[in-house]
Amino acid sequence: MWNVSIETESPFTEASAEQAVDALEGFHPAAYRGDFGGLAVTVSLEAESARHAAVTTDALFWAAHLEVRTLRVMTSDDYDAGGDWQELLSVSDAASELGVTRQAILARISAGSLPARQVGTAWIIPRSGLLPRGQRR
Repeated sequence: MWNVSIETESPFTEASAEQAVDALEGFHPAAYRGDFGGLAVTVSLEAESARHAAVTTDALFWAAHLEVRTLRVMTSDDYDAGGDWQELLSVSDAASELGVTRQAILARISAGSLPARQVGTAWIIPRSGLLPRGQRR
């Protein structure tokens, strides 16, 4: 099994996330705001190689009318291990780490300059997201 994450050229909205999830229903999609503020989607699929997973995903997203900006392919085992999302911070923790207010962190999330994912009504931020873009994994 492979997990493929993409970020699109489309801005993230609740409506665009719902449309993407509906269009990719058979592939266990998860939609969220990407690192660049666009609609991002992760799917799971069976493939023989990373290349096969990437080509299949490209066809899936083309059929769903989603233009890919970034693409990340990894085995499901590697994806489940956490990658950049292994150590998560709350908005308050991120604010404390950076010496800024919660509102400043929320503004950065809204602007797309700080990677974050919304879980219910709360935001989670990878510790690696606090680093300057060029130093992130």
